[in-house]
Amino acid sequence: MSGKITLSEAERSALFWLKAQCSTPNGQCVEIASAVGKIAMRDSKDPDGPILVYTPTEFSAFLEGARNGEFDHVVLIAVSPLDAKQDRAVRHAALT
Repeated sequence: MSGKITLSEAERSALFWLKAQCSTPNGQCVEIASAVGKIAMRDSKDPDGPILVYTPTEFSAFLEGARNGEFDHVVLIAVSPLDAKQDRAVRHAALT
């Protein structure tokens, strides 16, 4: 597939949304669902809002990166913005 991946109305209505067990009870989480050849993601606070759609290969690459800690710094920055400058310096040093 190339370009933007979309879901048909039939696919959208058949989606069964899942969220992580460790998600907050107030609904602030990301939900995922699958259709044939597609993985869908949405914000649980906005169930009628936009849905991002990825191929299984793209989503698997994201999961592998998450398992390897490649995105841990993003959470660190979001939780503690004062650490963002230090984080950028650490990432820059790792790349040089």
